[in-house]
Formats: sequence, structure tokens, C-alpha cells
Amino acid sequence: MRVSRGSITDAVTRDGETVVMVGDQVMLLSPLASAALARIDGDTDVAVVGAALVEMFGAPPDGDPISMTLSVLQDLSAAGVVKLDG
Repeated sequence: MRVSRGSITDAVTRDGETVVMVGDQVMLLSPLASAALARIDGDTDVAVVGAALVEMFGAPPDGDPISMTLSVLQDLSAAGVVKLDG
């Protein structure tokens, strides 16, 4: 599965947290979601994002890192921050 950035109008990152503007909505992303968004460069494989998150935060204690990454990306997709394909 591939992921790309959504229609982000503006973004600011400070102290590991990112504030994004999508349309007329402003959202504060968690450090995990901020790190995932930072790793998305163009059209990126979800597994690449997952590997980066494991490197930064360690493996999740329960569950598959890729499934958990996909869950975060699905939440971001629902908010229009990213687009999932495939």
C-alpha cells in the first residue's frame, strides 16, 4: 500500500508535534502522527513509514508495526492529511 500527503494548506512542526491546516480545519498531530507525516515524501510505501516509526519509537509491544502504522495513516487519511492508495 502507498501513502502520499493530502491537501495540506500549511504545516508547522515544533518540539516533535505538527499543526496542519487542511481546508479550513487546523489539527494538532501527535508526535507519532507527526513523525509519520514527516517520512512521507511523494508516493511512499507504508512499510517504509512503519520502519521509520519503529526506528524512532521502537516496536509496539502488542501488534504488528505495519498494521499499527496503517491504523495511524487511516486516521490521518480520514482527516484529509494523507491519501492512501492500494
